[in-house]
Amino acid sequence: MDWRDERGVRAMPLRGGLGTTQETRAKERLLLRASERKSLADIARECGLSREHFIRAFTRTTGCTPHQWLLRQRIEKARGLIEYSDRSLTDIASDCEFSDQSHLNRVFVKIFGVPPGAWRRALRQQSTEDTSPCGDRVSGR
Repeated sequence: MDWRDERGVRAMPLRGGLGTTQETRAKERLLLRASERKSLADIARECGLSREHFIRAFTRTTGCTPHQWLLRQRIEKARGLIEYSDRSLTDIASDCEFSDQSHLNRVFVKIFGVPPGAWRRALRQQSTEDTSPCGDRVSGR
């Protein structure tokens, strides 16, 4: 049974999972991990768990390992920058903490099925097809 309130917030921890406070702390720390130079063991210790127990509990709570969760957060940030900015893919890869543009490409293709450059081109092509020369939305689409 999943104990969530009307807002979808888990009221009680899953058996073997993280409590709400632990989950919030862990996610915050994972996002700051690179800048703070924290290891997974450090984050686990802040949650009062061993590294191994932390990984199991995090996975049970979120449905993915800490590494998978962090990669997903980074790729979502990259996707937003690809969609809404004109920044180079190299700059986006660096800002999203990928080792290089090739690493961004591999992860992006694995998750979305197309390279980030093709994603950007398709979105731009779609946006020009969906508007008239005056900028009005074309009806019937």
